[in-house]
Amino acid sequence: MSADTRTSVSILIRQLAEETTADGLLEICAAFGTVTDVFIPDTNRPPKGAKAVRCSKGSHPSRFAFVKFASLEEATLAVETLNDADIDGHTILASLARTRPTPSPNTKAKDQEGNAVPVDAAGVSTERRDDTTGEAPDPSMAKGSKEESGPPKAAEKLSFTTNSVTSPPPGSTPGQEKKKQQKVPAKNKGALPQSASAQVNVPSLPSSSSPSSSPQQTPECASAERFIAGLESVSDPADPRLVFFRMKGVRDASIWSAEKAKAVDAGRNLVGALSERVMKRALSGRHKVVTGAISPELVKRHGSLLSDVPFESPPLIVPRETLEEVVGVPLNCDQAVGLLVDLAIPLRKFREGPKKQIRQEVCRLTDVLEPPVLILDDVRSSENLGAIFRTAFSFGVSSALLTGVSAGGCGARACRVSMGALFHFRLVETDDMAQAIEELKADGLTVYGTSPTGDTFLEEEEKEEEGRPEEEKGGTNEEQAGSALEEDILERDADAMWALLVGNEDVGAAEASLAACSRRVKIPQVAGDSLAVSHATSVCLYALGRRLMMKRLEKTPFVPDVA
Repeated sequence: MSADTRTSVSILIRQLAEETTADGLLEICAAFGTVTDVFIPDTNRPPKGAKAVRCSKGSHPSRFAFVKFASLEEATLAVETLNDADIDGHTILASLARTRPTPSPNTKAKDQEGNAVPVDAAGVSTERRDDTTGEAPDPSMAKGSKEESGPPKAAEKLSFTTNSVTSPPPGSTPGQEKKKQQKVPAKNKGALPQSASAQVNVPSLPSSSSPSSSPQQTPECASAERFIAGLESVSDPADPRLVFFRMKGVRDASIWSAEKAKAVDAGRNLVGALSERVMKRALSGRHKVVTGAISPELVKRHGSLLSDVPFESPPLIVPRETLEEVVGVPLNCDQAVGLLVDLAIPLRKFREGPKKQIRQEVCRLTDVLEPPVLILDDVRSSENLGAIFRTAFSFGVSSALLTGVSAGGCGARACRVSMGALFHFRLVETDDMAQAIEELKADGLTVYGTSPTGDTFLEEEEKEEEGRPEEEKGGTNEEQAGSALEEDILERDADAMWALLVGNEDVGAAEASLAACSRRVKIPQVAGDSLAVSHATSVCLYALGRRLMMKRLEKTPFVPDVA
């Protein structure tokens, strides 16, 4: 990778000896990576904001230099090695150069494009100055700025384009010398050169500076580059491979239905995941990622991450403008990515009858579902489902039991509303919710059914549960005796052995499902009829799960999983 395709980073070297030259610094710093520029201003002013330091004989507190590296890794390695090292017999200080804007004075000048810029009394631009020195920043840190720092004769500035170190002819100035740039061969890295003009005594370099682990070409970068090079670009929004990324308002219903039917017949539930955050959650989730459609910008940004994903089919590179036509809405740079995920929802079958489609079946719910369990009885709105999954995921719930209606609502819209949390859930559909609840109870779970006409308030149930002996929590004595045969159930946290049933937006949970629950509970309220199902679920999940959350937080503090 060439230096001009990466972000250059400059380091600041202070307390230079009078005899240290740019040539000597270049030769020393070339051992740490690709050096693109060395600049030693000729000034007697101390660095702005620098503390007074006692310097060794022959060094000068105001003599400093900027050395520009091709990458942050190289610059950091140079700082760690050179700081407090000796150059030409004198101790120097090294740090990363930083820039910041400063208040603009009334004095004005013009840049190379003719625009007015503020300058100080010396004629130097004050739009951005180095935090440490107060000098004009490294030119690479001010995009589009002209490389100036006073009259040419007042500074010693060398740039190189060849592998040889060449000084300007006697009597010439750096401004008259043709600019050159030096790219150090990898074989030179890892060994500090010694020259007559500059001698440096530093510890041996870390192993990270060896040629095999050079920051220019790490195995991860090489793998990402090969991955990106092998991807196909698509600019036609009508490409049939993009059909599952189309939203309902812009899709051809006949084409989409035909492709969906093919996937269902093959036992697959293909769901599109849109936006960068949803993509990251999908990649770290439980369900298989099939393929994707990603803008060139995000492919470059996440090349290393994507190259490790076992896609069934390589993702397509699709310009953001094309993705906007496919999706049907404007997209910002972070939304121009879509993944196609096989959202597996196996079936727990209780009723006899012919199979309508190829489906994975489970023999027992707790073989797949890990308590606590969220039970959705005909919640049909994709928006409500997405909001419920997002809240449940935040509270540490990652298993859900669904009716066919709720399973049908777990599509692309629910994934977007859940911000990708849905991809972290273990999901099971059942054809008989009442029998499924009985099975969960037999395995030691206490199942709470929610209803505005519940027998007790949820808070009262919680107080009663806190007062019960530990061995009785999680079900009746009879249920506990039956579950004692299962060692894995005995080892589970009692505070996790519960399930929450929430019902349809209009009619609530089915009466048969409520009758099968261990307890019927209601949320205290003083007016209205009932809370929205997503809001009611949030209240109940927090009330039931707060003790379990506190235990988990004591072990592992909360850190957002997606920045």
